[in-house]
Amino acid sequence: MPVEEMELESKLLSILQGTRVNKALIRPYPITTNGIVTYAEFDLNKGKFVLIIDTDCDNHTNTVAHPTTVFLPNNHYPVDSFKVEVTAGSTTYKYNKFLQVLEWNHQVGIGNIKMTVTNDNEGEEEPANYSLNSLKCLACGYL
Repeated sequence: MPVEEMELESKLLSILQGTRVNKALIRPYPITTNGIVTYAEFDLNKGKFVLIIDTDCDNHTNTVAHPTTVFLPNNHYPVDSFKVEVTAGSTTYKYNKFLQVLEWNHQVGIGNIKMTVTNDNEGEEEPANYSLNSLKCLACGYL
């Protein structure tokens, strides 16, 4: 790696390390929904994301089930350290740790359903190599 690239990477990492800006800017959000989003909130201090979807909408005439997908960034929800709770209906979910996406399969036509994602480890220090790995993934086009 040329010296100029190393210096640039070092400067970028020094901007992110020890700051809370990346946690404030990179937040969870719904990507696609199987219903209409009526409420979405992320509490940075508690590490809690709440999503409420109205599944009683008219566009559910299609019989093909589509999952609701939610971006859950690793900086708030490291793999295997978050909990997902749902209020109603039969539901399953799977998490893609590479894309940081949660696919949530739920029933439609049952009214409002609420998903809450919490992280019990919120507030702990992030691993020292997190910023370096994320920056490399971003630079390589993986994120």
